[in-house]
Amino acid sequence: MSRMDFVTIVFDNQKEIDLLKIQLISFTYVDPNIINNIYVLFNDAKEKVENYIPQILNQCPADIIKNLKILYVEDLIGKKLEEKYPSDWWSQQAAKLLVSKIVTTDKYIVLDAKNHFITDITYETFFNDKNQAIIYNAIHNDELMEWYQCAFTYFNLDNIQNHNPFHDPLYIQTTTPFVFVKEHVEGLIKYVEEKEGKLFFDFFYEAKKYTEFFFYYAYICCIDKKDEYVFIPRQIDNAIIGPHDPNIHEWNSWKSKCHFIVHDRPSLFSLSSKCVGVLDKEYKDNIKMFYRFRFYNLKIDNLIATILDS
Repeated sequence: MSRMDFVTIVFDNQKEIDLLKIQLISFTYVDPNIINNIYVLFNDAKEKVENYIPQILNQCPADIIKNLKILYVEDLIGKKLEEKYPSDWWSQQAAKLLVSKIVTTDKYIVLDAKNHFITDITYETFFNDKNQAIIYNAIHNDELMEWYQCAFTYFNLDNIQNHNPFHDPLYIQTTTPFVFVKEHVEGLIKYVEEKEGKLFFDFFYEAKKYTEFFFYYAYICCIDKKDEYVFIPRQIDNAIIGPHDPNIHEWNSWKSKCHFIVHDRPSLFSLSSKCVGVLDKEYKDNIKMFYRFRFYNLKIDNLIATILDS
């Protein structure tokens, strides 16, 4: 067992900051023997987000504050930020890869601020007994599958089924938490920059047809390093409430989430900051009750209420 760096991405948005505060408190579930650094990576220009730091430090549990480090996206992208840095879904994906320049452990775990640990977390949560990092499966929409194909085409691997560790329509997860191997992410960045003759961030952001997990996985297949991962034939170890109307998308209903929590006992619970507008009062009350009885923490009760009721 070895220590790992955790990296969590956060944005210039108060709901995201409040979700991050809950995540930091939830680190009390994580075995301290596997924590090296906890990097909070702001995907925004430093001057826009510095004012959040006192809030974050004030909520950070005393036993992990020594591990906490703040990063800004300008520390990663290799050039001075322009006045209007594109803080969006595409740029945060590039940041999750570029942070490999900063992390200090052989493997690092990427999180989103919405990811909250809800049960005891050990090394075995992320790795099997052969030290292979765990990847789960998922079904993806047509747009994601186009980006999956684009990733493999970039590395001249045209037959995606030859590299699918599962069976169509199941492919690898595209959600956090996700374990990256630092050496291979650095290799991916070097490969792209040498091939394209430009900074990785510029290539990735301008292309807008790759996702970080698919692009990294295609590179892993290209260099024949799939054996550093183990592919588990079940959905990700994370109950995720997304920004989708549960009256239309049954899989985002509270009934569906409860079934998953009871039968699969996930290690994490994730609450999208964008879900507030699509959930009714009963759904929100159920979420509040879930957090209350999972943590018994008044700070979390107040944070959840602020997130859901604002």
